[in-house]
Amino acid sequence: MQGLTLKQLRSLQAVVETGSMTEAAARHLLSPPAIHSQIRKLEDIVNARLVDKDTDTQGFVATQSGKVLIAAAERIDGILSWARDNLNALESGSAGHVRMGFESTGRYFAPRLVAILKQRCPSITVSFEVGNRDRIIGLLETERIDLAMMGRPPRPPETEATPIGEHPYSLFVPLRHVLARRPDYDPETLLRQPILAREPGSGTRILLDRFLDQIEGYGTPNVIELDSNETIKEAIIAGLGVGMLSLHVVRRELAEGLLVALNWPRLPVMRYWYLVSPLAAQISESTQRIRQSILDENGTFLPVGAARS
Repeated sequence: MQGLTLKQLRSLQAVVETGSMTEAAARHLLSPPAIHSQIRKLEDIVNARLVDKDTDTQGFVATQSGKVLIAAAERIDGILSWARDNLNALESGSAGHVRMGFESTGRYFAPRLVAILKQRCPSITVSFEVGNRDRIIGLLETERIDLAMMGRPPRPPETEATPIGEHPYSLFVPLRHVLARRPDYDPETLLRQPILAREPGSGTRILLDRFLDQIEGYGTPNVIELDSNETIKEAIIAGLGVGMLSLHVVRRELAEGLLVALNWPRLPVMRYWYLVSPLAAQISESTQRIRQSILDENGTFLPVGAARS
């Protein structure tokens, strides 16, 4: 692909993101013919059509070949972002910059872990981002983060995943709920309650669906989807239903007596936190040092009762 330039790739990304040559041109302070020329040069280089008109919206969309080049452009952006962060770190006197990603529930210990890492490795700058599973996988795929803390290792991309500690989940109700007053196993009463849940595909929802599948035959669950663990937690406290959540999310509410965990068979559901990194040959010395420092902590930064035995 001799002659391919970042400018051409940026033009392709802009056209597909905006669906318009005119809007892509405005984004890059160019004329529409200039953007069109960049796309045509790129198509000539790879000998493939890269964009088509959508029959419904009449906007430009990527062909399969275009999607391949956009994915490559996103990875290049990730590598350049890594270079920028590390150059800035070197300029400020640090030995390097390590970027971490945490799945949503990791927000309850991410700041504590980063503070520990800053103490253990003061010469390395550590930054972090919290997002849902799809977001963190996307950041790994485009090399915008160096390490990730996840409940399930992704595939793809190909990574190395090491378990670092337990991550228990259970069903929760408010203190005066009928299921809190009658603690014996009672799936029929459970299925008469609204079941508050995250979106399909999320880790929490997968666990909830598996648990509900095990009590099939007692009724049809009335599942109400909410957008975050915090919303589910507040809805449970308000008496709007029963929800499955990580014990990390509700440890304060349990201590204050606002919530009760159901002590039923198959509860809590045990998952594990994994430290996920690219394969060893692909990571920098700074990333390797931070990775080893996390493993040396042996899960002590996780909420009480969740550290690895």
